[in-house]
Amino acid sequence: MKRLLALLFVFGVTWALPAADESAEAAVIAMTLDDLAQGADAIFAGQIISKSSSWTENGAMINTEFTVQVTSTLKGQLPQQVTVKVPGGDLDGIKIRNAEAPTFELGESVYVFGQHDTATDQYKTYGWFQGKYTVLNGMVRELNGVSVDEFHTQILNAVNN
Repeated sequence: MKRLLALLFVFGVTWALPAADESAEAAVIAMTLDDLAQGADAIFAGQIISKSSSWTENGAMINTEFTVQVTSTLKGQLPQQVTVKVPGGDLDGIKIRNAEAPTFELGESVYVFGQHDTATDQYKTYGWFQGKYTVLNGMVRELNGVSVDEFHTQILNAVNN
């Protein structure tokens, strides 16, 4: 009887684990390029030129602000530089990461689908990590085999739909 109960317990736990993983994956709703283009307040390409991390007022979280030198605006009207705020960062020897948040690096060339926060005049990525694309050697890293020129055209088409 104990073996049967143990076997049923193991089976129950094993069967329940994939369901738990699936619900965790559903934290960010998958978006198409059209979804991102239609939902974002602004879409821009640029280069990360600075970053600054700070603690939230209550000291529970680190946020990092990245300054983007805008090289191309595909939607909205933007100044030459914008700030993108991301939850997480490195500060005082502590690293905090948010799995849904994009990561940015100094010097990186990016496309950002942004959501404007008028209170702070900053942006966050629309669609979390889905709202940031990295440009490497004329190609879009997240889209296997897609050139920057092709991606740029795809975005403009999605904005105009």
